[in-house]
Amino acid sequence: MLTFNQYQQLARETKQFPDIYVGDLFGSQNVARYIYPAMGMAEETGEVLSVLNKCVRNDNGIVDEEDINRITKEIGDLLWFMTTLADELGISMNDVAESNIAKLKDRMKRDVIKSSGDNR
Repeated sequence: MLTFNQYQQLARETKQFPDIYVGDLFGSQNVARYIYPAMGMAEETGEVLSVLNKCVRNDNGIVDEEDINRITKEIGDLLWFMTTLADELGISMNDVAESNIAKLKDRMKRDVIKSSGDNR
């Protein structure tokens, strides 16, 4: 089974970001390192929603095997963009996953899982 950190290493090998240097704002860093994967996350999320939207509009909300296959591919693309952004920021994907589960378990324990807001 592939761990998040193993996936992160494999994703790192496929990164190809455009060169967009903005010296004044980011100390002469290639800002595409952050902007490109962040924009990709939004785009891929939209593609998942597009498939689901068509299921609602055309198929009375029925999600068939073909839809699931398309969504699986789009979620994979979303995972790649999330992983490469984390990698550029020096964040371990295992740490992301573990801290997220810890946060959710804490919310369950305190019975605030259904509430809203980041700091609950």
